[in-house]
Amino acid sequence: CRRPQPQCPFDVANNGARDVPVRNVLSVDQEYVFTVDHPAFSVGNPRATIKAKDSATCSVKFNAPAGSGEVSAKLIVACPAAPDMPPWVFYLRGKA
Repeated sequence: CRRPQPQCPFDVANNGARDVPVRNVLSVDQEYVFTVDHPAFSVGNPRATIKAKDSATCSVKFNAPAGSGEVSAKLIVACPAAPDMPPWVFYLRGKA
């Protein structure tokens, strides 16, 4: 098993959304928490329970601030039940 690696930028159109795939690599069902580090981005549901060895998606929305061009951010996916496991980082790019 390898540590999670940063994922390439996911482009999100202004006033649009993008589904980001997330996989539960653990052998038991786990709850995952989704957060973004820029206020122009938001997640549809900040928590999801993903079945063991299964995949789900996190919907990320983007609303460009007035006068902005391209905005970069990170989607951080963490598993609170496994605090020693580093979070996954997905890079986001919003285009106004």
